[in-house]
Amino acid sequence: MSTMKNHHPTSLFSKLLLCLLSGITAGATLARLGHRFLVAWLPLPVIYGASLLLVLAAVIAAGVWHHRDKGREPQKTTLAYWQGVLRYAVALDLSMFGWQKIFHLQFITPLAMLDEPFSSFTGEWLTWSYFGHSYPFVVTVALLQIGGSYGLLFRRTRLLAIFILMPVMVNIVLIDLFYGLETLVLIHACIHTTALLYLMLTERRRLWTFFLNTPAALPASIRHPGLRNTLRISAMIIPLILLATYRFPDHHPHLTGKYTVHNLRINGNTIRNATRQDSVLTDVYLDIADECVFTFNSLDRRAFGHYTFDEATDSLHIAWHYPIPNPPRLRATLTATPGDSLRLNGIIGHSHITAAIRRVK
Repeated sequence: MSTMKNHHPTSLFSKLLLCLLSGITAGATLARLGHRFLVAWLPLPVIYGASLLLVLAAVIAAGVWHHRDKGREPQKTTLAYWQGVLRYAVALDLSMFGWQKIFHLQFITPLAMLDEPFSSFTGEWLTWSYFGHSYPFVVTVALLQIGGSYGLLFRRTRLLAIFILMPVMVNIVLIDLFYGLETLVLIHACIHTTALLYLMLTERRRLWTFFLNTPAALPASIRHPGLRNTLRISAMIIPLILLATYRFPDHHPHLTGKYTVHNLRINGNTIRNATRQDSVLTDVYLDIADECVFTFNSLDRRAFGHYTFDEATDSLHIAWHYPIPNPPRLRATLTATPGDSLRLNGIIGHSHITAAIRRVK
């Protein structure tokens, strides 16, 4: 990054960076708020055109600013103006996000979708359903966004506001990225996070002094440096040692998964999966901690049990604990077949059962 003198930009690049970031942030704010709240009065092309004009005007302004500063001391008022534009755009949009949360305009999931299987949700709908489940949590995030946004508008509280908003925005960016939210949503969050990062870096000297050069208020709790460093290292190593000696609950990772049932035969009779009979096995779940679930044509008709599997003999034994009274125990062999499938062959109660179960996830 170009050199700074008393935090004032001197190069064209520095001025262009600030103006462009301010223009993009203001343009993105106008586009989002216009698309959500102004579209009844203004056509979308007008809203998006005005947003683009803000960006172009900011780029032109950077050139004018640099030309005006040639041969004289950089102007503090111009720098303050563009940082003010940046702070205002972030404050306006993030506070609006907060108020939208309070008034139930975010984290809304259709009621019918809430009755769908958990596994059918996309990452985006999972996110909205999970966060929307707790209104007090939604309000807490909203108040952080609103309070931090309003703090940006005042010089004395600007740095505190950045420290309030930055963790919130970084978390939002990570959720948008890893839970597969829309690309434009991710870009919008990245714009505001970048704006906050820029404002934070303008205070980098104060931050460096506060975090790294300010003496600790208390003396060292342990005077001997060797013992002190040993304890520090132990805090890093002990968790890894404990995990290395821990027996993880996924005892049979090659079996763990959801399977669909094909070629089901009971006592030599082929059972078609299309039938709606209660006794037709359609899905098998082999889960961690040796838990298993058999589904019989409906999520309302399930048997829950605990299985043991002998790797040497491929023998499978299932003892059921739901429903009550418990169904008969299953004793079978479970052998691998081509195509990521398993062959189930065994006895449940007085019935002989065979089936091919194919992994789907």
